Amino acid sequence: MLIRAAANLDTALTPAGDEVRVYWIGDSGPPVSVPQSVIRTNPLYPFALRDLGTPFRQFAWVRLHRFLSGCEIAFDLERVSDRALSNALSLRRQFNDPGSTRIRYRYGGAWARELHPDPRSTETRLETLMTWASIRTLGALREQELDPSRPAALSRDLLNGWRVRNGRTLPDATSILSELRDHRRVSVFCLSEDGTGDLPAYVGRRSPLAAIFGRDWAQKPGALPDQSYEAAAQSPYATARYEQSPQSDRVLAAIQTILFPEPIWIRYDRTIAPAAGPGLPVICATTILKGPASPIP
Repeated sequence: MLIRAAANLDTALTPAGDEVRVYWIGDSGPPVSVPQSVIRTNPLYPFALRDLGTPFRQFAWVRLHRFLSGCEIAFDLERVSDRALSNALSLRRQFNDPGSTRIRYRYGGAWARELHPDPRSTETRLETLMTWASIRTLGALREQELDPSRPAALSRDLLNGWRVRNGRTLPDATSILSELRDHRRVSVFCLSEDGTGDLPAYVGRRSPLAAIFGRDWAQKPGALPDQSYEAAAQSPYATARYEQSPQSDRVLAAIQTILFPEPIWIRYDRTIAPAAGPGLPVICATTILKGPASPIP
């Protein structure tokens, strides 16, 4: 019933020659084709781009967003069926467009995005993703060891500043910050009053935290807006304090940002340097890595 109603509305509102379209694709029946112009001008149109829960998780549909060059295929990997994805690929082939395809999928409670240069690599990747459909992720954060010989430039800057100031006792946070080229790109965390977690004491306005959670929050930081991420991300802070030495890692995390209505996967390098002072501060230099941030290899 709902698909038929949407299809009828689409027939009535489709402008001639409109090549930028959105298709909703299920297990059976023809795709529901929606012109992008309709979505922009009709906020109540079923399943606008900002509506993520109903079509992806309730109906397990695939969204194919066709642009003038290339397209995007989006779906919830923990809900979608092989048949729906197969139907989406069949429609993609009908376009006869050798352009790139962006794959956006939800897995482990967050959205990942990848870019594939041609239809063949797109199909290969979708086949791989489908083998993971029945596997559930554990937690909101995954870590792997960072190669210490290749830290990001910001991490190198922090490590050099810490070593310059470090002596028989830990340097204070202010002296370490003074050695950095741009302290606005790092953040400082201190133990909470009850000692059970860390709270940001300073968030640089050019830091990834400010970009992820917003500059308004960064000006008066409190607990991180995403509590599940905060709890998962703090264990290296305690290690840095206990060993009184910097810690580096590479992190893949599902984070609720101000940029998207649901959590997204973000991959970044992080270096944490301990300092002296009230609350046992640690200075955190984070560099968000380019390229896909996918929880599935």
